[in-house]
Amino acid sequence: MTPPLPPTAGEVTVDGREVTLPFAGAELSIRRASSTFLLLQTPGAHILWGLETPTTYVTLQPTFAGKVSPVPDGGARRDASQGSRGASS
Repeated sequence: MTPPLPPTAGEVTVDGREVTLPFAGAELSIRRASSTFLLLQTPGAHILWGLETPTTYVTLQPTFAGKVSPVPDGGARRDASQGSRGASS
């Protein structure tokens, strides 16, 4: 049996209020990318947010190069050279 999909509203808040997906605001859009990920888009960044697992994939525009802090101590960081799929958490 296939588990039910997570809800499309009631679990997502923007500025303290519940929103219905897909959501589009001036600087933020949120939509379901798949049954397990939400896609959050802002100018300069795309974020895939895991619904079933604590997984996040972040893609930044080149203008952020050299401006992003490294993963804090205790955080897991993997890249393709270590045999994963390029995930950082």
